[in-house]
Amino acid sequence: MVKLDATIPPRYSARPLPKPTDFWGTRLALLNLESEQDDLRMVGLQANVVCRELFTGPDVLKRLRETSGLRTKHTPDWADWREFQSFTTSIWGAAGEAVALTLYHLAADEGMSGDEIERVREGVELYCNNKGDEPGERWRSDGAGGYEGNPATAPIVFRAVKLAHKLSDERAQRAGDSRAVHAAQQL
Repeated sequence: MVKLDATIPPRYSARPLPKPTDFWGTRLALLNLESEQDDLRMVGLQANVVCRELFTGPDVLKRLRETSGLRTKHTPDWADWREFQSFTTSIWGAAGEAVALTLYHLAADEGMSGDEIERVREGVELYCNNKGDEPGERWRSDGAGGYEGNPATAPIVFRAVKLAHKLSDERAQRAGDSRAVHAAQQL
C-alpha cells in the first residue's frame, strides 16, 4: 500500500490561514499565503510520487478502474500502466485519468477524507501550473490526438473528488452507526 509521507508536509486539512498578528497584518498574511502555496506544491509533488509507486503493473490499473468506476474515453486504448505511471506528463489523455485514479486510491485505500482529496487535487493543479509552459490552462484536446493543459482540471478528476467525498461520508456514517450500536450495548 502506498502512503503519502505525512512529514512532508503534515498539512492535509482544509483549514483557513491563521489571522495575521503583526501590527499591519499584511506582511504575516503574505508569508502565510506563500507558505500555504509551498505546502500545496509539496502535496502535488507527493501525489506524483504516490502515482509512480502505485502503478506497478496492469493488475493495479484494472483494479482501480473496476473499483472506482472512473474511466474516460480520452485515454487511448493502447495506454498501459506505464503511461499512467507518468502521472501528469502523459500527453495522450491518460494524465487526467492517472490523477483521478491516484486520488481515488488515496481516498479508498488510504482513508483520506474528501476535503483532504480536494487539497491534494489543488496541490496537483498548482504543481502542474508551476512546471507547465502555460500556467492556468484547462485540460483539453490539442486537436491532433493529444491533450494539453493541466490534467488536474480534467472532468474525471472532479468526479474522483466527488467520489472521495461520498466515500468519506459513508465512512463517517458507518462510524456513527457503530458508535450508536456500541452505546446501545453499554445500556
